[in-house]
Amino acid sequence: MKRNLTAPFAALALVIAALVLKFALVGYSFLAYIFVAAAAVLIVMHLLVRFAKKGSKKAKTAAIVIACLLAVGVVIFAVAEGAVIKNAKTDESAYDMDYVIVLGAGVNGTEPSLSLYNRLTAALGFLERSPDAVAIVSGGQGSGELISEAECMRRWLEARGVAPERIVMEPNATNTRENLKYSFDIIAGREGGAYPDAVAIVSSEYHLLRAKMQARKLGVNNCAGVAAKTTLPVLRMNYFIREAFGVAWESVSS
Repeated sequence: MKRNLTAPFAALALVIAALVLKFALVGYSFLAYIFVAAAAVLIVMHLLVRFAKKGSKKAKTAAIVIACLLAVGVVIFAVAEGAVIKNAKTDESAYDMDYVIVLGAGVNGTEPSLSLYNRLTAALGFLERSPDAVAIVSGGQGSGELISEAECMRRWLEARGVAPERIVMEPNATNTRENLKYSFDIIAGREGGAYPDAVAIVSSEYHLLRAKMQARKLGVNNCAGVAAKTTLPVLRMNYFIREAFGVAWESVSS
């Protein structure tokens, strides 16, 4: 009996692509993991179908269960991804805000990484259009970074003409939740102790929904996004796929 090797060859192609994404390119790790997971599912389903054809009721049941779980997963992913895409834009209401929080990203030595450069470009455009707004640049110093993300952003913006008094550094945050919380604390200190009623947030376009979700959990419901476009298309796809999983997790976590 001739075997159908389509699934094994497809799985092999996915694994090879995953290895290229993981070890030959920078920033595509999540897409690589998705490819490996897809390859594993293909192989498992291929084996279950083979056993089911040989009369194994357990294999048939397992194949049906996995197929149902995959269908549910696809629906959840589609809903989350749709929400991510819907929020991946600049809200016009952002330009009415007194404060804008610029979320940090990696620093290469003392220079902004591509993601941080994209965010800074968006922040600069915002500040030029909103001359009275104050920017909170938020991000600590990570491994391989000679200065904090906040310091890198301050230098970059000042070098392009933003007045120093319009930039406030928050140099301690290590994740998005801390970016927002510590920045809200700074704003509260400047405004009499209360968290802001409304604020603009600069981040990569794919990340804006999750940033807004975390801000709402901290008690700031009126957040307007300022979208920083990810310049590399394939990298953008990697991050948009990853973010759907992040949003789904954020929806069920405390």
